[in-house]
Amino acid sequence: MNINEVLKMVIRSLVDQAKACIEYDLKCIDPPVLTSGMLRYYGIHSDHTIASFWKTLDKLIAMYKDLELYRSKYMNFKFVLQHRVDDAYRIANTNIYVDPIDCSTRKCVVAPHTHVLKIYIKGFYEDKAIVELNVIGILKIVLHYEPILIECLSKFVENPFSTNSVLKLVNCIYNIVLRHREVLSELLDTIPTSLDSFIKRSPLLRHIVKHLDISELYTSDLHRFQHAE
Repeated sequence: MNINEVLKMVIRSLVDQAKACIEYDLKCIDPPVLTSGMLRYYGIHSDHTIASFWKTLDKLIAMYKDLELYRSKYMNFKFVLQHRVDDAYRIANTNIYVDPIDCSTRKCVVAPHTHVLKIYIKGFYEDKAIVELNVIGILKIVLHYEPILIECLSKFVENPFSTNSVLKLVNCIYNIVLRHREVLSELLDTIPTSLDSFIKRSPLLRHIVKHLDISELYTSDLHRFQHAE
Protein backbone atom coordinates (compact mmCIF):
# COMPACT_ATOMS: atom_id res chain seq x y z
CA MET A 1 0.00 0.00 0.00
CA ASN A 2 1.20 3.53 -0.67
CA ILE A 3 1.54 6.27 1.95
CA ASN A 4 -1.63 8.11 0.93
CA GLU A 5 -3.72 4.93 1.30
CA VAL A 6 -2.19 4.27 4.72
CA LEU A 7 -2.79 7.84 5.90
CA LYS A 8 -6.40 7.76 4.75
CA MET A 9 -6.99 4.50 6.62
CA VAL A 10 -5.41 5.87 9.81
CA ILE A 11 -7.53 9.04 9.63
CA ARG A 12 -10.70 7.02 9.04
CA SER A 13 -10.07 4.68 11.95
CA LEU A 14 -9.13 7.56 14.25
CA VAL A 15 -12.47 9.24 13.57
CA ASP A 16 -14.42 5.97 13.92
CA GLN A 17 -12.77 5.12 17.24
CA ALA A 18 -13.36 8.61 18.66
CA LYS A 19 -17.04 8.56 17.63
CA ALA A 20 -17.44 5.13 19.24
CA CYS A 21 -16.12 6.50 22.54
CA ILE A 22 -19.04 8.92 22.62
CA GLU A 23 -21.67 6.52 21.28
CA TYR A 24 -20.84 3.75 23.76
CA ASP A 25 -19.92 6.06 26.67
CA LEU A 26 -16.43 4.56 26.95
CA LYS A 27 -13.56 5.83 29.10
CA CYS A 28 -11.09 5.61 26.19
CA ILE A 29 -8.04 6.18 28.35
CA ASP A 30 -5.59 4.36 26.08
CA PRO A 31 -7.33 2.67 23.12
CA PRO A 32 -5.65 1.82 19.82
CA VAL A 33 -6.28 3.88 16.72
CA LEU A 34 -5.99 0.87 14.44
CA THR A 35 -5.45 -2.89 14.55
CA SER A 36 -5.15 -5.67 11.98
CA GLY A 37 -8.69 -6.68 12.91
CA MET A 38 -9.94 -3.21 12.03
CA LEU A 39 -8.19 -3.40 8.66
CA ARG A 40 -10.13 -6.58 7.91
CA TYR A 41 -13.35 -4.85 8.95
CA TYR A 42 -12.53 -2.07 6.47
CA GLY A 43 -12.28 -4.65 3.69
CA ILE A 44 -8.58 -5.52 3.63
CA HIS A 45 -8.61 -9.31 3.93
CA SER A 46 -5.34 -10.28 2.25
CA ASP A 47 -2.56 -11.07 4.73
CA HIS A 48 -0.07 -9.72 2.17
CA THR A 49 -1.88 -6.38 1.92
CA ILE A 50 -2.19 -6.11 5.71
CA ALA A 51 1.55 -6.79 6.07
CA SER A 52 2.20 -4.16 3.40
CA PHE A 53 0.08 -1.66 5.34
CA TRP A 54 2.12 -2.06 8.53
CA LYS A 55 5.40 -1.96 6.63
CA THR A 56 4.42 1.30 4.94
CA LEU A 57 3.22 2.72 8.26
CA ASP A 58 6.63 1.97 9.81
CA LYS A 59 8.26 3.93 7.00
CA LEU A 60 5.86 6.81 7.62
CA ILE A 61 6.62 6.81 11.34
CA ALA A 62 10.37 6.85 10.64
CA MET A 63 9.98 9.77 8.20
CA TYR A 64 7.94 12.01 10.51
CA LYS A 65 8.86 10.93 14.02
CA ASP A 66 10.37 14.32 14.87
CA LEU A 67 7.68 16.54 13.33
CA GLU A 68 6.20 18.87 15.94
CA LEU A 69 2.48 19.51 16.24
CA TYR A 70 2.68 22.87 17.99
CA ARG A 71 5.28 25.12 19.59
CA SER A 72 4.50 27.17 22.66
CA LYS A 73 6.64 29.15 25.08
CA TYR A 74 6.69 26.37 27.66
CA MET A 75 6.40 23.14 25.70
CA ASN A 76 6.70 21.69 22.24
CA PHE A 77 3.96 19.21 21.38
CA LYS A 78 4.46 16.24 19.07
CA PHE A 79 2.30 13.55 17.51
CA VAL A 80 3.92 10.25 18.47
CA LEU A 81 2.83 7.16 16.55
CA GLN A 82 3.57 3.79 18.17
CA HIS A 83 3.22 0.58 16.17
CA ARG A 84 3.80 -2.63 18.06
CA VAL A 85 2.61 -6.22 18.28
CA ASP A 86 0.47 -6.60 21.37
CA ASP A 87 -2.83 -7.94 22.71
CA ALA A 88 -5.85 -6.04 21.40
CA TYR A 89 -9.21 -5.84 23.15
CA ARG A 90 -12.45 -5.61 21.18
CA ILE A 91 -15.96 -5.14 22.54
CA ALA A 92 -17.84 -8.33 21.66
CA ASN A 93 -20.02 -8.18 18.53
CA THR A 94 -18.54 -4.83 17.47
CA ASN A 95 -15.49 -3.50 15.65
CA ILE A 96 -14.62 -1.19 18.55
CA TYR A 97 -11.19 -1.71 20.08
CA VAL A 98 -10.64 -0.48 23.62
CA ASP A 99 -8.16 -0.68 26.47
CA PRO A 100 -8.53 -3.14 29.39
CA ILE A 101 -10.17 -0.45 31.55
CA ASP A 102 -13.26 -0.39 29.36
CA CYS A 103 -13.33 -4.19 29.37
CA SER A 104 -14.12 -4.04 33.08
CA THR A 105 -17.62 -2.84 32.18
CA ARG A 106 -18.01 -4.46 28.75
CA LYS A 107 -17.68 -8.00 27.47
CA CYS A 108 -14.47 -8.06 25.44
CA VAL A 109 -12.77 -10.44 23.05
CA VAL A 110 -8.98 -10.55 23.13
CA ALA A 111 -6.94 -10.76 19.93
CA PRO A 112 -3.49 -11.91 21.11
CA HIS A 113 -0.23 -10.88 19.50
CA THR A 114 -1.62 -8.62 16.77
CA HIS A 115 -0.51 -5.37 15.15
CA VAL A 116 -1.66 -2.27 17.02
CA LEU A 117 -1.25 1.45 16.30
CA LYS A 118 -1.57 3.98 19.11
CA ILE A 119 -1.13 7.72 18.74
CA TYR A 120 -0.16 10.11 21.52
CA ILE A 121 0.26 13.82 21.91
CA LYS A 122 3.38 14.38 23.98
CA GLY A 123 4.49 17.66 25.49
CA PHE A 124 8.26 18.15 25.69
CA TYR A 125 10.19 20.58 27.84
CA GLU A 126 13.93 20.69 27.17
CA ASP A 127 13.70 17.37 25.29
CA LYS A 128 11.98 15.65 28.23
CA ALA A 129 8.44 14.36 27.78
CA ILE A 130 6.31 15.69 30.66
CA VAL A 131 2.83 15.23 29.14
CA GLU A 132 1.54 12.15 27.30
CA LEU A 133 -2.10 11.71 26.28
CA ASN A 134 -3.78 9.23 23.97
CA VAL A 135 -5.14 11.16 21.00
CA ILE A 136 -8.45 9.27 20.98
CA GLY A 137 -8.94 10.09 24.64
CA ILE A 138 -8.33 13.76 23.83
CA LEU A 139 -10.76 13.64 20.91
CA LYS A 140 -13.42 12.05 23.11
CA ILE A 141 -13.18 14.94 25.58
CA VAL A 142 -13.22 17.55 22.81
CA LEU A 143 -16.20 15.90 21.11
CA HIS A 144 -18.12 15.98 24.38
CA TYR A 145 -17.86 19.77 24.53
CA GLU A 146 -17.60 20.48 20.79
CA PRO A 147 -19.76 17.97 18.88
CA ILE A 148 -19.30 20.06 15.75
CA LEU A 149 -15.86 18.48 15.48
CA ILE A 150 -17.56 15.19 14.50
CA GLU A 151 -18.98 16.91 11.43
CA CYS A 152 -15.64 18.56 10.63
CA LEU A 153 -13.75 15.26 10.90
CA SER A 154 -16.35 13.28 8.96
CA LYS A 155 -16.18 15.74 6.05
CA PHE A 156 -12.39 15.70 6.20
CA VAL A 157 -12.27 11.89 5.94
CA GLU A 158 -14.19 12.03 2.66
CA ASN A 159 -11.25 13.71 0.92
CA PRO A 160 -8.33 14.24 3.32
CA PHE A 161 -5.80 15.29 0.69
CA SER A 162 -7.67 18.20 -0.88
CA THR A 163 -6.80 21.81 -0.10
CA ASN A 164 -10.37 22.66 0.88
CA SER A 165 -10.65 19.68 3.24
CA VAL A 166 -7.42 20.54 5.05
CA LEU A 167 -8.21 24.23 5.41
CA LYS A 168 -11.77 23.61 6.58
CA LEU A 169 -10.57 21.19 9.25
CA VAL A 170 -7.82 23.55 10.40
CA ASN A 171 -10.33 26.40 10.57
CA CYS A 172 -12.72 24.21 12.58
CA ILE A 173 -9.98 23.30 15.08
CA TYR A 174 -8.81 26.91 15.34
CA ASN A 175 -12.33 28.12 16.15
CA ILE A 176 -12.60 25.47 18.86
CA VAL A 177 -9.27 26.65 20.29
CA LEU A 178 -10.57 30.23 20.34
CA ARG A 179 -13.73 29.22 22.20
CA HIS A 180 -11.61 27.58 24.91
CA ARG A 181 -8.73 30.03 24.88
CA GLU A 182 -8.83 30.69 28.62
CA VAL A 183 -8.12 27.04 29.45
CA LEU A 184 -5.76 26.32 26.57
CA SER A 185 -3.66 29.42 27.19
CA GLU A 186 -2.32 27.67 30.29
CA LEU A 187 -0.68 25.13 27.97
CA LEU A 188 -0.16 27.09 24.78
CA ASP A 189 1.10 30.32 26.40
CA THR A 190 -0.70 32.66 23.99
CA ILE A 191 -3.43 31.83 21.50
CA PRO A 192 -2.65 33.07 17.96
CA THR A 193 -4.92 35.91 16.89
CA SER A 194 -5.40 34.66 13.33
CA LEU A 195 -5.67 31.39 11.50
CA ASP A 196 -2.52 32.19 9.57
CA SER A 197 -0.48 32.71 12.74
CA PHE A 198 -2.01 29.51 14.20
CA ILE A 199 -0.64 27.54 11.24
CA LYS A 200 2.75 29.23 11.54
CA ARG A 201 3.02 28.00 15.15
CA SER A 202 2.55 24.41 13.96
CA PRO A 203 5.44 22.77 12.08
CA LEU A 204 3.08 19.90 11.23
CA LEU A 205 0.50 22.18 9.59
CA ARG A 206 3.22 24.09 7.74
CA HIS A 207 4.52 20.79 6.41
CA ILE A 208 1.04 19.77 5.24
CA VAL A 209 0.57 23.11 3.48
CA LYS A 210 3.90 22.65 1.71
CA HIS A 211 3.17 18.99 0.86
CA LEU A 212 -0.15 19.91 -0.76
CA ASP A 213 1.66 22.57 -2.80
CA ILE A 214 -0.70 25.29 -1.67
CA SER A 215 1.83 27.55 0.00
CA GLU A 216 1.17 30.37 -2.49
CA LEU A 217 -2.61 29.95 -2.37
CA TYR A 218 -3.53 29.18 1.20
CA THR A 219 -3.33 32.72 2.64
CA SER A 220 -6.27 33.97 0.58
CA ASP A 221 -8.14 30.70 1.23
CA LEU A 222 -7.54 31.02 4.97
CA HIS A 223 -8.98 34.52 4.90
CA ARG A 224 -12.06 33.20 3.09
CA PHE A 225 -12.55 30.27 5.48
CA GLN A 226 -11.89 32.35 8.58
CA HIS A 227 -14.67 34.79 7.67
CA ALA A 228 -17.11 32.20 6.38
CA GLU A 229 -18.73 31.49 9.75
